[in-house]
Parts: sequence; structure tokens; C-alpha cells
Amino acid sequence: MVKKPTFVFQQVSNHGASHPVVARLTLQTFELLNAVHIEKETREAIMEVYMGLQTRLLHCYDLADRIFDERERTLNAFLLELRKGNTSVPFIIDLQVNAESFLLAAKQYLRDLVKPLNLLFGANLPIEASIFWDKTGAGNSQIVKWATAEFGKDHSITKMFSDDHDWIAELVKKRNAVEHPGGKNGTLIIENFKLKGGRVVAPSWYRDGSKNPTPSDILSDILATRENMLTLGEDIVAHAVEQKGMSKALQIAEIPVEERDPKTPIRLQIVLNEEALAKSPKGAPAKKDAAE
Repeated sequence: MVKKPTFVFQQVSNHGASHPVVARLTLQTFELLNAVHIEKETREAIMEVYMGLQTRLLHCYDLADRIFDERERTLNAFLLELRKGNTSVPFIIDLQVNAESFLLAAKQYLRDLVKPLNLLFGANLPIEASIFWDKTGAGNSQIVKWATAEFGKDHSITKMFSDDHDWIAELVKKRNAVEHPGGKNGTLIIENFKLKGGRVVAPSWYRDGSKNPTPSDILSDILATRENMLTLGEDIVAHAVEQKGMSKALQIAEIPVEERDPKTPIRLQIVLNEEALAKSPKGAPAKKDAAE
């Protein structure tokens, strides 16, 4: 029996295994990598990268939570004043500062996602967030070109990067609009709660000077973006594991949200496929480690 490789986990934040980022970027990654043969040095390098990605994404989540917590506080205060018959407008303190910090951390996370691509696929791609989007707007990013050349245009990996192009492009453009206001990506305008036509309008953001300066709900956008970043990070590992060739008896399955363990809410797990289950004795435990 081949001895399982070990990896020493270190707590680097106040978040434990119950946080989805910790569960899905490190614990889940470790288990997925065990399904295929990867050299010890490479495995440890991948885990080190994912520990760093975990730290960056936790920072994104913390910044978003500050905004959400402040929204809750100001809305409660607004409703209290409303019940008293007073007129007020909610205001999220530090919305602009935290939103801009979120964009910076998110762009850094995307940049560092290139590292596991190079380790897992031998891609040799430049460590830049810009590889994930096409500045011409055609959607033919450097990462899509690489995946197309490596796997073909209809491969699931190519489709993944193609499907993720638009939200990544807008995220990076917003960050660039903060970093270079008035440049090619415009200037990022962030609006707090405001009164319009006698109604309170939710906070929004848009890029002034862009081709489509339509305001969108900043809170909904941040919520969706942080989940997209987490999913992309874990899907890169899942695709790599499938590409490297698991045992024919195994497959990667997604756990429905309502069935995830709150103590370690991983999303993906290695399970026996239907054919293997049909052949295995009733009640026999599933063998999780293909390397054994």
C-alpha cells in the first residue's frame, strides 16, 4: 500500500473549516488531489499556492461582509426612524473604501489563480489577471486561446474559461477604473443609498465613460463575484484531476448546498461511479484514495 502524502495545515486567519473558502479551497483541494498521482513536490507546491489563494479570497469575503454588516445596521436604523415618523436615508459607512479594496484583492486573487494552472497543466502562462479577459471585447482571452490549443474549443475546460470571461472582464475593468480613473476603462462611480422619486434606491456602481455605463446593484454584484471566484478556483483543480486520469471506478460529484456539512461545507467530492457501485457488495465502504 502506498503511503498517503502528508501536508501540514496552518491556521492563517480567524476562519476555520466551517468557512466555505477554507473548506473548498484547501481541504477539498487536498482530497481531490489524492485521487490522482502527482509528484510530492508538485502536490506540496499546489497546496502552498491554494493556501495563499485562500488568504486572498478570505480577505475578499471579509471586505464584503463589512459592507453587508454595515448595510444591515443602517437599514435597521432607517426602519427605526421610519417607525418614529422621521425621514432619513440609509448610508453604508466606508462603502467606497471597502468596495475598492475588494476589487484590488479580487484582481490579485485572479492573478494568483494562474499559478495552479501552470503547476497542474504545465501551462507556462504569465502571472497576470489580464489573461482571463479579452480587451477587444470578443471574448477570445489568452486563457481561452491556450485551452483551445491544448484541449480543443469544445472541451469543458475551454468552455469554463469562455463562460467566465464576462464577469472577470467587468471585475478587472472596474479595478482598472479605480487605479486609472478617466482611462480606457472609465472612472468607477459608487453611489450609496439615495432618494429618488420619494423612494430609497439601493447602492450601485458603474464605470463612467464606458460604452455601457448602466448602474448595477453593488451588493448583489459583490456577492455573485466572490462566489464566482471561489467556484473558479476549485473547478480548476477538479478539471485537472479529471484530465490527469482518475481510476475508472471514481468520479467527482457535486454535493447539493442543502446537503453540505456545516462543519466542513465542501462542494466537490470523490465518489464511486454508478458502474462501480453496481458491482460493489451491498454496504461495502467506498474506497476514496485511488493511490492506495
